[in-house]
Amino acid sequence: MRELVYRQKRFLVPEDVYVPSDDSFLLVDNLQVQRGDRVLDMGCGSGILGVFAGERASFVLSVDVSPKAIECARNNFILNEVSCKHEFRVGNLFTVVPERFDLILFNPPYLPISDEEKKPELIERAWDGGPDGRAVIDVFFKQVMKHLSRNGRILYLQSSLAKPELTWYKGKEIGLKWKILEKRSFFFEELMAVLFQRLDVS
Repeated sequence: MRELVYRQKRFLVPEDVYVPSDDSFLLVDNLQVQRGDRVLDMGCGSGILGVFAGERASFVLSVDVSPKAIECARNNFILNEVSCKHEFRVGNLFTVVPERFDLILFNPPYLPISDEEKKPELIERAWDGGPDGRAVIDVFFKQVMKHLSRNGRILYLQSSLAKPELTWYKGKEIGLKWKILEKRSFFFEELMAVLFQRLDVS
């Protein structure tokens, strides 16, 4: 079990769950939750985004393909005494999510990994983006509009390794405008916190 403290909140993360890192912290630092928002934390991992979102949200739904991640997120909600309504579901992307949300949080698996490099462990799915890094990202953008409220937003983590120009195109194609809130450069990639909003909302 690994222990992490960030912004005065404590997280316990077992070996088989993704430990919050630079990508997670970038999203936490750019989290814009309006009082009363209904929030979906897609691919929640340890639950770090949902825990911080719970300070202002009226409801947080945490979803992950890994049952161990869901158990970890639930425990971290308890550990940090998140008081808003919250729920946890095991599932792949929106397969277990019929509702619409005011804010969707998504730190996707984005590392390009060839078929030869793949490993069977479930935790690998936390960063395995397929050969071009976009295997999960493109499916997300095909489905996300059905789950955004009228004034819904998406806070999204984009890596320079996963063809950002294609993300901008996919967003515009489905009716989203985007704004880069912050960039952080590392030795092998640039990470961006991106806010998407509907084009049909002024």
